[in-house]
Amino acid sequence: MFPRWLFRQVDGSRSDRFWSSYLRMNCLLIIIGYVLVVFKIFAGISVLACLFGILVFRLRRTPHRTRLVALGGAFFYSSLESQSWWVHLRQKLRKRWAIFYRDLRRWHFSHRTIELFAFWVVFVLSVYIRSYDALVHAAPSMSDGYTTLTWAKYIDMNQLFHDGIYPQGFYIYIALIGKLALVNLLYILKYSGAFNNSLVVWSIYYTLKNLTGKANGALVGMALYGVFGYLILQDDWSRVGASLSQEFSFVFALPVLVFAYKYLKSGRPEEGYTVFFGLSAAGLSHPFGYALALLCAGSPLLAEWLVQHLRWNRKMTWMTGAILASLFVTLWPLAVGRLLGHAVNAASVTFIHAHQAIPFPQLTWLDILGAACSMFLCVIGVLHVLRGDSLTLSIALAGLLMFTLYEWLAPLSQSVALSSRAIDMWAIIEALVIGYTVYLLLSFFPVRAWWQWTQAVGIYALFQGAVAFCGVNPIIPYKLLSNHNVEQYLQIVKQQTNGSYFLVAPDQYYSLVLDTGYLMHVNAFVHEFNPKARIPLTAYGAGKPSLAIPHDVYIIYPKHLYEINPSLSIYPIEKKIYQQDELAYRNLAHWLRQYQSAGHSLQIEYDGPNTTVYLIYNNK
Repeated sequence: MFPRWLFRQVDGSRSDRFWSSYLRMNCLLIIIGYVLVVFKIFAGISVLACLFGILVFRLRRTPHRTRLVALGGAFFYSSLESQSWWVHLRQKLRKRWAIFYRDLRRWHFSHRTIELFAFWVVFVLSVYIRSYDALVHAAPSMSDGYTTLTWAKYIDMNQLFHDGIYPQGFYIYIALIGKLALVNLLYILKYSGAFNNSLVVWSIYYTLKNLTGKANGALVGMALYGVFGYLILQDDWSRVGASLSQEFSFVFALPVLVFAYKYLKSGRPEEGYTVFFGLSAAGLSHPFGYALALLCAGSPLLAEWLVQHLRWNRKMTWMTGAILASLFVTLWPLAVGRLLGHAVNAASVTFIHAHQAIPFPQLTWLDILGAACSMFLCVIGVLHVLRGDSLTLSIALAGLLMFTLYEWLAPLSQSVALSSRAIDMWAIIEALVIGYTVYLLLSFFPVRAWWQWTQAVGIYALFQGAVAFCGVNPIIPYKLLSNHNVEQYLQIVKQQTNGSYFLVAPDQYYSLVLDTGYLMHVNAFVHEFNPKARIPLTAYGAGKPSLAIPHDVYIIYPKHLYEINPSLSIYPIEKKIYQQDELAYRNLAHWLRQYQSAGHSLQIEYDGPNTTVYLIYNNK
C-alpha cells in the first residue's frame, strides 16, 4: 500500500513493480529506523508518522485528481457523492471477478502451464527446505542468530551501535516488524530468515525470466540454488536456513542487475532510482551484500560502455552517480556512529583483519561448469556487442569477476573474511550464469510448438530425476541452545507477560531474556544467595531478600548438558564454556539440595526427559 503511494511505479509486470517497491521501501524504512533510533524515538507510531508525513509531502506536489487516487481513490470519491463505501467495494470486486472469469475461460493447457507448475513445485520445495527448521525448532540457528536477536532488541530499546559500529539494516528490519506485530522478536527472527532466503531464490527466477522472457533457464537457475544449492555452498549451505544479515542483503543484489540493465537501455528515471535504493539497502545491511550488489550494478554498466564502443553517455553518468550516492548512504552510519562516540565493532574488526595461509578452493564439477559457462557467455557476449546487445556480456562479466574473486583473489589475499564469504556470493552468480546459458543454448533452436513442449516437459522431468537421485532434505543449522530449553523459556514468557520474571541460566540465554525479563548466570546466583537463609533468596550477609529481585525466579536445570557437534569450527570455543557450565550446574545442584534441606519450597514448573524448570517465589 505505502510503496504505491510514496513512489512512482515502474513500467513493467507485477513482478517488476513488486521488486521495485520492495527495494525502495526497505531502504526507506532502514533510513527512517536509523534516524529514529538516533533521536531515541523508534516506535511503531513514529515510523507510521514518518511515512504519512512523506506521503503528505508527496501529495502536495501532485495534481488534485492524483491525490484522490493515491489516497484510496474510489472510497473517498464515492463518499463525496454520498455513496456507501460498500457499494463501490461490491462493484469493484464484481469487476475483478469478471476479468478473472474471462481469463479463466480463455485459458487452455499449454507449455506455459507446465512451466508455471514447475515453478511452483521448485519454489515451494525451496521454501520448505529453508523454513522447516524455523517451523519445527524453537532455538535460533547458528551463533550469529543470537547476535542478530540481541542487536535487534537493542534497536527496539533505542540503542544504536550498542556493541560497536556495524550495519544495522537487518536489525532495524526485525525490530520494526516487532514494533508493528507486537510479538516476541524470537519468532520474527526465525521466520524472517526463511522469508528472505526464499526471496533470494525467487530473485534468481525473476532476473532470468525478466531479462530473457523465457522460463527454461530461470527454472534451472532457481532449482540449482534453491534445491541443490548444497552442491555449490557445501558447508555454507546451513547459512541459507538461518536468519543472517548477509543473506538478507543478498535479496537486493539480482533485482539491482535487472533495473540497472533496464535503465541503461530505456533511461527511465524510476528504474535508476530503484538501482540506487537497492544498492543503499544492501549497503546498510551488510558489506558483502553491498559488494555483490555493486557487482550486479557495475557489470551492465561496463558491458554497456563496451557496446557503445567506449563512449560515455548521460545514462552511464547517472548510473555512476547512483552507485557513488549509494556509497555515501552506506558510509553515513559509520560517520554517525563516530560522532556519537562509538568505535567499530571489535569482533568485526578482528574478523576483517584476520589473515592466514588459505589454499585455493577445491572446485566441484558445478564450479567448473559455472566457470565454463561464464567464458562461453563472454564469447557469445562479444558477438552480441556487435549488434548492440549488452545483456549476455553483462551476465558473463558478473560470472567471470565473481569466479576470479572466489578462485584466485580471495585465497591470494589470505583474508579469512573474504575467503569464507566469497563462496556465498559465487553460488548466486553461478546459478544465474548456468541458467542463462541454458536459455541461450535452447534459443539456438527454432521456435516451434512441439519444441516448447519438449523444453518444458524435459526440464521438469530432469528436475524430478535430480530430486529422486540426489534427495532433498531440509536445512537444520546448529543451535547453541537446545530446543527443549528454548521451548521452556517461551512458556515462561507466555506466563510472565509483564516482563517481571528472573531467569537463572548460562550467558547464552542473554539474547532471549533481554528486554523481556532479567538474567543471572548460574555461578553468580549460587555465590550470591544463601540457600540456608531463613527467608528464601536472601543474599549472604543480608537480613532480608533483595528488593531488586522479581517475585518469580525461574531456574532452568538441564539433566544432560547440551553440546554442539564437535566437528563444527566453533566447538573449541564452546567447549570451554561447556566445562564452565558443567561446574556451575554441579554447584547449583548442591545449592538446591541445601535449599530444600533448609525447609524451603521448591516448585517444579516443568520436568521433562532433558530439562527441569524450578520456580522460587521471592517473598520480599
